Amino acid sequence: MRILINGFLIFLLWAIFCRYWYVCKIKHHCDESPPPVEMVDQSTRAMDLGLYQDGQLVFGGYEQLAFEGNAVVPVLSASNELFLDSLAGWLALHPDQGLVLTGAYRASEEGMTSGFLENLGLARAASIRQLLVDRGVAENRIGLDFVKSETEELIPPVRFTVRQAMAAAEGAAEGETSLSVSGG
Repeated sequence: MRILINGFLIFLLWAIFCRYWYVCKIKHHCDESPPPVEMVDQSTRAMDLGLYQDGQLVFGGYEQLAFEGNAVVPVLSASNELFLDSLAGWLALHPDQGLVLTGAYRASEEGMTSGFLENLGLARAASIRQLLVDRGVAENRIGLDFVKSETEELIPPVRFTVRQAMAAAEGAAEGETSLSVSGG
């Protein structure tokens, strides 16, 4: 019996040592410092987010949207939330107007897709569209477009442009959703 107990204790010590070696030395899960997290620097966002109609600024002066890495969901600041609320309010006051969201994607993101959408630019625009739909804007009033960014900065990541909503109003009468897609 003594041999069995001693053998079990030796096995237990060996198992604890092996677990420590595997978890801490091989997998590196015992490191005191967490891995660095790439954060979007909120202080460097340009204050040029706005709504444009025929190349003219309708209203603006908000912080530009930011996306981390290859993400399609934006990191929203209080200024971004205020812009989206203001945009939803503006669209409510102008029922004859529609909106085109032009999402940008980087050259390094060429060929990457998100769900059923063709590229990350469309996916970014679609995520902004969903934020507006959550604020009460009819989905058929918002068209999507994309453009390949000339830099790796994604400036601007999504552009907001007013469009006449004649086609959107006809689509709403027929119960269709407007999705206009064109390449940049």
